[in-house]
Amino acid sequence: MLLPPPRPLTAREGNLRIADDPPPRDYTRDYTVDVRLIPNTARHNPPVDWIVVAVFKCHDLLLVMQKGLFWTTSNVVAERGYYANITPSDDRYTLKRVWGLREFPDRPESQSSWVAEITLYADSIQTLSNFRLDKLYQRNISCCQASTDKGLFVFRYSHLRPLTNINCFADNLHPSYGSWWFWPMEAILDYDALESEERVEEDKGKV
Repeated sequence: MLLPPPRPLTAREGNLRIADDPPPRDYTRDYTVDVRLIPNTARHNPPVDWIVVAVFKCHDLLLVMQKGLFWTTSNVVAERGYYANITPSDDRYTLKRVWGLREFPDRPESQSSWVAEITLYADSIQTLSNFRLDKLYQRNISCCQASTDKGLFVFRYSHLRPLTNINCFADNLHPSYGSWWFWPMEAILDYDALESEERVEEDKGKV
């Protein structure tokens, strides 16, 4: 008489991880990157027309810094967008518009190394409607910080207080040294310079 095959041990019983089980996720490598943008970084205190807050959730932040957190409007997940009324805060804004982004917008979220939510705060529907993400410039960045899921800060950039800038992972990966690793892909092109060159070419054509 043949005996039935032994029941396989569970991971808990055998203190083993079954090959088909997904590897445990290292949550110590999950980070949040917050970027704040305003129309004019030279005017912080007076009320401004709008404020943009971009919140990125990243896995393995050091790798993201080294590769660059490059995003374009093609990363926008269209069906994640919405607008809503909000209770006025210290910034006095009563409306917000939200865009959802991820590294691969046409794939499941789990396949992206970062996902993001960009929120525009304003006090008129017209401002929300007319605003375009690709019109943000590097000069609009007021501050940026990155933290672990435990609330430990590992990166800070402040336009207003440069003496407080720091990168605990890699000193050279910081705007103080020319590294805008958290700036969108469009910033690779200097729009002001391009527009100036186009005007020069147009003027040449008129001669």
